[in-house]
Amino acid sequence: MSRTSTGVRRIGVAIAIFAAFACVLLSILLASGFFGYRAGLSDRADRQAQEAAQFFQKGQEDLQAGRLALAEVDFAYVLRLNPDYPDAAQQLQEVRQRIADAQRVKPTATTSLADAIRQVFDEAKKAYDTKDWENAVARLTQVHRLDPAFEKNTVEDMLFEAAYTYGLQLLNQDRLEEGLYYLEQAAALRPLDIQTSTQVEYAKMYLAARGYWNVNWDRAIERFGELYAIAPGYKDTFERYVTAHVLYADSYTARGDFCPAPSLYQAALALRPDPEVQSKLDGSTAGCASATPVPLTGTLPISGTPVVVPGISVGRLAYPVYDDATGTYTIYAISPGRSPFAAATGGQPAWQPNGPSLAYRVLGAGIYVIDLSTGQASLVAPAGSAWPTWSPDGTRVAYTQLDPAGNFRIMIARLDGSAPAIDLGSGKYPVWGPTGVLAYTGCDSAGCGITIDNPDDPNPPARLTASINDTPASWSPDGFNVAYYSDADGDWDIYFVNTAGGVVQVVDSPGDDATPAWSPDGTHIAFASNRDGAWAIYTIKFDGTELTKAIELGPSSPNWLNERLAWTP
Repeated sequence: MSRTSTGVRRIGVAIAIFAAFACVLLSILLASGFFGYRAGLSDRADRQAQEAAQFFQKGQEDLQAGRLALAEVDFAYVLRLNPDYPDAAQQLQEVRQRIADAQRVKPTATTSLADAIRQVFDEAKKAYDTKDWENAVARLTQVHRLDPAFEKNTVEDMLFEAAYTYGLQLLNQDRLEEGLYYLEQAAALRPLDIQTSTQVEYAKMYLAARGYWNVNWDRAIERFGELYAIAPGYKDTFERYVTAHVLYADSYTARGDFCPAPSLYQAALALRPDPEVQSKLDGSTAGCASATPVPLTGTLPISGTPVVVPGISVGRLAYPVYDDATGTYTIYAISPGRSPFAAATGGQPAWQPNGPSLAYRVLGAGIYVIDLSTGQASLVAPAGSAWPTWSPDGTRVAYTQLDPAGNFRIMIARLDGSAPAIDLGSGKYPVWGPTGVLAYTGCDSAGCGITIDNPDDPNPPARLTASINDTPASWSPDGFNVAYYSDADGDWDIYFVNTAGGVVQVVDSPGDDATPAWSPDGTHIAFASNRDGAWAIYTIKFDGTELTKAIELGPSSPNWLNERLAWTP
């Protein structure tokens, strides 16, 4: 047999081995639903917003330096990315005015679009030659989008090389989200080599697993386990895989629910012996053997026999509880005749209409949606987002997003990710009603207060109340009234406002009353109050009668002015 044929056979075997590995990897990714991954900087809408900000800055720099043709191209490009980008249209108008003034003084100073693109390309080449890959990618992308035919082969070759090289550099620096973004740009131009493609998939799996950290421990363990099975040495995958088991078990024992913990500690010990974890295993095993129902807040058990909660006779009520020891919120759900259960780690719960999911906020991370039938959680809005609320058909979530300038915006995101989030304009505390109308706190030329608007029709918003501190919390099931809380009389009390603008005060106490949630049958509301010196959840009939203390929350309570209750059928 010749040396050449032997080499060809070895190459064939190597390809077959890699193909088998690729099939296994693809199966894992498909099983984990990973191709729905949209978190971090790789999210297309987020990157487009960053790109617009980047070129707006370049436009300002070019304008200040007198490079008017470049500035015109920059601002025009920003408006192509985002037609509503703040101040971009005014800046473009100023640039064009200065160009027109220069032409009147010196007509030979005119510059065509083709000349401006050439200048952008020259800047790109300068960045490319000096290995300034980030600027090279930015300028080459600008050239390519402004005129795809301009030196097409050269631009695409340079753009691929710059994006590929910079993407790998970022991956090696553990800047995974950014690295994936640039490598995805490179892959859009030509296929990546096998080794790089594998690194891309590892990074995606790692980020998907990390996205569940401290949000859904079951999923974090599952995803890190999948990555550990095929790439145990990838970054800190092994350490996180072990630690996730321990922290999940710790979360059970911290609230006195010992029985689920031993199996988790045992799994961690099987991966890595550790005397401290062994001690925890022994303690949780003993605790489980002698367990009795432990009060969550003094009156309500986490597990055990079903309980009857005064005032909660219909539907499911979700409420957050704050843990001083861990600094985290846990959302609990209760329903008549059933034991409460921990639904998610976070706050500001919102039930999906006629669906199995719960939307909620995780401080510092964003808004998540968890399918309670499967335990699958996914990020739907980035850090800085709050106050999630569902559309009546359960396919969209509206929320408040803090923009880079520090202003609150009302955003709407589709759960299937089929389109970027829609910006409805300024406002906060959105609540979506059963007829498709959003209530939120907003301002117009005459003042601020609760405003209503149907985001799916062209009619303008209508303001119903007159204080910036009027905070909508829930709609009545018939869609005619909004329950809200306000400090209009000196402390926080609860009111109703109907869609015609009529206001009724329903709850008034010496303490603070906040975050009302309408019962599914429309007869009662639940709300949080510290009228007795400690926070508790109460219910009351819509006419202000039948006040009932339902759940004592004890000293560890959320800031109820920044939280919500959610009541669903």
